[in-house]
Amino acid sequence: MPALIKENMMKIIEEQPDDSSFDEILRELAFSEMIDKGLDESKNKRIISNEDMKRETAFMMRLRSCSICLKQASNISIPPIGT
Repeated sequence: MPALIKENMMKIIEEQPDDSSFDEILRELAFSEMIDKGLDESKNKRIISNEDMKRETAFMMRLRSCSICLKQASNISIPPIGT
C-alpha cells in the first residue's frame, strides 16, 4: 500500500507544470488526498444526508459569526464603574 501511495504522489508531482511552486504542488497533493478520503468514506457508507450537512454548515456559520463578534467586542474599552 505505501508504494502505491508514493507512486500516486509522484504521478501528481510529475503532472504539474515545471514552474509550479512548492505550495501549488502541496495543494494538489492535499486535494488528491481529500478526494481519495471522500471516495473511501462514501464507499464505506460513512456519509451524512444533505439536510444534516446543511444543519452542520449553518451551525458552524453561526459559531464563526459569534466568534467574530466576540473578537470585535474584546477590542472595546469599557471604563470601570464609578470613574
